[in-house]
Amino acid sequence: MISNRKVSDFEIEETLVCGLILIGREVKSVAKREADITGARVLSTPSPKLVGAFIKEQNDAYSVKYCPNRDRELLLKKSEIRYIQDRTRKGFWLIPMEIFQKNGKYKLKIGIGRPLKKWDKREKDKEKESKKQINEL
Repeated sequence: MISNRKVSDFEIEETLVCGLILIGREVKSVAKREADITGARVLSTPSPKLVGAFIKEQNDAYSVKYCPNRDRELLLKKSEIRYIQDRTRKGFWLIPMEIFQKNGKYKLKIGIGRPLKKWDKREKDKEKESKKQINEL
């Protein structure tokens, strides 16, 4: 699951991969690609969390109450936590970019960057259009 809308609104300077704590029914949903991180964000204090991600509930799961938009903890080393906290203090944003599986565990790719200004977005769109026109010829 890739969040294209968020990535296009930001100038990503670097990326970081972290673990994602999921419960059983969430693992099933992510495996079936029924998760949406388009409107999600990452908060760095006091411990890093993925907030606002929607992971659909499985029908065959338990009958216990489930919140699909709950906050999910991220697994990072202390040095990485300090690093992202320093970057957020300097005005950078943490953008969830992609959920993927590696060695049987689900990971979250986080982009560290700044939001684009309106004129930056316009320039980016103009570049895309000019590339399309060149490719058509």
